[in-house]
Amino acid sequence: MGLTEDLEAAVHAGDAARSEKLLAGLSEGERKGAAGRMLELLREYYRFLEVAPGVHSRRIPQSNAATVAVLGTASLAVLKKTVMASTYPVHGVLAERKPEWLAEWAEATFERGGQPFFRDIRRLIRDGVLAKPRSEGYIRAFIGSLMEPLENLVAREPDLLEYEIWRLFEVEGDAQASLAGHDKYVGDWAKGLAGLAEKGLAPRARLLDASLDALERDFAPFRAAWFSAFHESLTPSKEERAARAGRYLALLGSRVSTTVSFAMKAVAKIEKAGLLDTAAALPLLGAGMAARQKGVVMEALQVLDSIRKRKPALAEATSGIAALALVHESPEVQKRAVDLMEACVGGAAPLVAQSFQQLLAPTQRARLGLERPGLKMEQRPVSEAALEEKPERVNAVRDLDELVELYASVMENAGPPVEMERVLDGVSRMCGERDSRFAPLTAPLAARAEKFLATPSMWAVAGWFDGRWDPRFSLAALALAWIRKEPVKLSRACHGVCSFLTGRVAEVAVRALNGQAKPLAALPCGAEGWIPPLEFVERLHKHPEPERLDLIQGLLRLSMADRVEALEQARSLPGPEGRIVRFALGSEDCRRPPRFFDEALWLAAGQARDPEGGAGVHRLRWHVELHRISGSTYRIAQVAMDSWPPPEFDAAKAAALTAIPGTHDAAMLRWCSTVWPAHREPWFAAGALALAQNIDWQSAMWGNRVYVETLAAYRGVYGPMAYELLALGLAAKETGEAMAATDALVAGLGDGRVKGARLGEVCAKLAGEGTMTVSRWVKRFAAVARLYPGYCGELFTAMERMLAGGAPVALRELSGFLELLCELRGATGEQIGEKARAHLGSMKLSGKAMKFAKTLLG
Repeated sequence: MGLTEDLEAAVHAGDAARSEKLLAGLSEGERKGAAGRMLELLREYYRFLEVAPGVHSRRIPQSNAATVAVLGTASLAVLKKTVMASTYPVHGVLAERKPEWLAEWAEATFERGGQPFFRDIRRLIRDGVLAKPRSEGYIRAFIGSLMEPLENLVAREPDLLEYEIWRLFEVEGDAQASLAGHDKYVGDWAKGLAGLAEKGLAPRARLLDASLDALERDFAPFRAAWFSAFHESLTPSKEERAARAGRYLALLGSRVSTTVSFAMKAVAKIEKAGLLDTAAALPLLGAGMAARQKGVVMEALQVLDSIRKRKPALAEATSGIAALALVHESPEVQKRAVDLMEACVGGAAPLVAQSFQQLLAPTQRARLGLERPGLKMEQRPVSEAALEEKPERVNAVRDLDELVELYASVMENAGPPVEMERVLDGVSRMCGERDSRFAPLTAPLAARAEKFLATPSMWAVAGWFDGRWDPRFSLAALALAWIRKEPVKLSRACHGVCSFLTGRVAEVAVRALNGQAKPLAALPCGAEGWIPPLEFVERLHKHPEPERLDLIQGLLRLSMADRVEALEQARSLPGPEGRIVRFALGSEDCRRPPRFFDEALWLAAGQARDPEGGAGVHRLRWHVELHRISGSTYRIAQVAMDSWPPPEFDAAKAAALTAIPGTHDAAMLRWCSTVWPAHREPWFAAGALALAQNIDWQSAMWGNRVYVETLAAYRGVYGPMAYELLALGLAAKETGEAMAATDALVAGLGDGRVKGARLGEVCAKLAGEGTMTVSRWVKRFAAVARLYPGYCGELFTAMERMLAGGAPVALRELSGFLELLCELRGATGEQIGEKARAHLGSMKLSGKAMKFAKTLLG
């Protein structure tokens, strides 16, 4: 038998030792002949096999023997890309082979996550076959390999103390292997390293310094927190801390919040021991005042107060540092800073604080006698004229060169929606043009579209026109229909308003296949989708008989401006389309045509004529269940949407389906938002449902932000679902949703569309029905109050109505809620009403919450 057959027999028998023995003393040429078959056997035995229904197991002995055979025969190129592991020690076969590429293989193995071979490579290092790798992958593998007390490992391999142990403090690690991750789920590096210091095996001072070195590298917060916790586990003495005071102070400027908190605590302990070099510390303490954590800033102010008492000569400098804390959003922090400033400089405190007055809480401005310059907001009453949008003009694509360039951009960026509309219109208008430049100019676009459609998707799609997740599916298929005359594949998998947009693209694709050039009637004139009625009528005069979905889309995009004049111009529009358009513009002498005529067209005309009439009613329905888990009770809120009348799943009835977008894709949602800009309540209802179902960001639903962005850009009258979406956005955990909702709140308060009383009632209802985190509302209201003092009255009313409505506020959130209410009361001079007083008086309070309650009731 030859080598290949002998090795194959050993592999089938699961005899790894036999595989190793057969390879001993062979040349590289002799090994090469068996490499291919050994790789096949490894793949056969390494994959997981079903040994019983639902039970999978890898055949360990055979895969071990195959791994030994592959390591003894394969080339470096093959080994670099082959995944394998072995419970049988493989250092022997590698040491005997001793190829010149062994070090390169070891580095490549570690970079791929080579923990299974770590022990074998360590053995090769100790035997002098291999030099110690210097890569971070080697250290990550070292971290993940700890499965025994570190003291035992070091006793067996003392050379680890020369290099590997100290490299642990230089390598951050990753999601697969880090000190923080290993200690959380598997072992205890912190305990082991502390044990080495306790037994004198590792210098204690070096471990203290190495942990600070790691913190200075600004690792990711989760991994950085391990090093600060380890440093504290060594319980540094006051002398050891004092010797490192400069390093702690420097860490106050870290971008990692846990590191800043750790450093501030260390500085406070040094100052308490009277060992802080105050002159050197003062300039660096300013970084602590910029921390977001309230506790860190309060501790920094306490250190400054201690310095003031120990070194009276530094009082003025201390006051200047304390003034930096006035930028913090917490009124309590501001009060503590002002207390310290007055203790330092007395009557000069207002002069020091004057430059911060724009950010001061009302109570502190009053205390310091500072007049805050009011931001006079022009509040214009909202009316129907708010719907008469006059957007920045959107022009049609001029020529083929611009169309191809725009098409490529839209395919690359999946939008924006107005550019996708310009692409549709451009293809529709130019699909009959095919001169000598057409093929070379459009060939790259067709290739890009073909490549996009060939890209594997996370979900199986029924066809190229499956626009549920990404509008580029539809646009890519349209490109091939236009450029290569390839028939389109129209999927029926879409639902909701996405199916309407997919259908519109299909209309243009059919026209492109047949070369029937014609402009679109529904091309919007602004980013939000509006079309002035006069322009719409002019388009229909020039190009009558638009496609069915194109006409529906055009009707739904009609703005409210100049309808009387447009109706006069529409008198001469011929045929059924003319009657429909005149009805949409308000004509009283148009009657519904016979029953056999297209119902969807007349429904769209009726919705264009009176956007709010007959559009349906939407509301969220909450159901809260109580679950007991490990002795604790949890409230789990489920939410659904009731609509009346229920929307029909007819792709042509687009307005009815705006409450059901049928997608979570952000690009597709932005396009969906342009379908019916005149009446947003169904769209806001869809957004309220999406946010309510993911209020605590259990899943990364990035597309939900689009609903709140639409609300921020909206300039119409706020209906019930607009208020609900606003309240849910302000309560959202995801920062982007919350920021967009804050923008909407500012815009709505500025022009009077958002009323504090109504917003407060909605917030109280949501807090009672769902599981809202009230502190998020408090945080966003506080931010608006600080930047826009003119809105404090409406914000006070909103919070007062929340209190009067009995909004359940968790005890841990109550203090912050009442504190902001006190601040708004101080800014406006208003008092809470009787219902709010009764509810507040019925609460059992203590501590700060009781103090704020007394202020509100007094």
